[in-house]
Amino acid sequence: EATRIVTQSYPPGVVRGFPLARAAKSGQKEIVALFLNRGAQIDARSLEGATALYEAAETGRLPIVRELVDRGANIGLAGRSGITPLAAAAYMGSEAIVELLIEKGADPKIMDKTEKTAIVYAAGRGFPDIVTLLLDHGVDINARYGNDLTVLMWAAGYSDEAGTQDMEKVIKLLLDRGARVDDQDNRGRTP
Repeated sequence: EATRIVTQSYPPGVVRGFPLARAAKSGQKEIVALFLNRGAQIDARSLEGATALYEAAETGRLPIVRELVDRGANIGLAGRSGITPLAAAAYMGSEAIVELLIEKGADPKIMDKTEKTAIVYAAGRGFPDIVTLLLDHGVDINARYGNDLTVLMWAAGYSDEAGTQDMEKVIKLLLDRGARVDDQDNRGRTP
């Protein structure tokens, strides 16, 4: 009776995806495998709207990301705020996960609901190796994102969480790759 009430309270697939996403987020590879072996829906969402792959990517759980991708998880299925697993991994600085997801076909040009892509998160948080990887996979150095910002603008206004030396590397990388310093956002501001 209690199970029936709970499953009726949430959209289809949510309750059944919660344990898998939670195990992925907490790094419990054996439990993830157990749930999948017992028929858990690999792309089901948690109560927060995230898939197991999104949770694993966001928390830097490379072995679990690999397991989920190898078992057919949808690498483009967005989590919270339309953020893809690739963008979540880029935000967290998980280069190996970014590389794996791109290798498996993740599109680095997908914008989330806030009009950002993986490169915006990586550049704004000071991850030059991830920025390089994304540029090497076809991201336009001078593309425009929300409010007409470029990746160089995001890097110039970097997060307080980023180290100044890392940001110097990112900004130098972007300039060396042809980022335009005189582009203006929708308020007329330049990098």
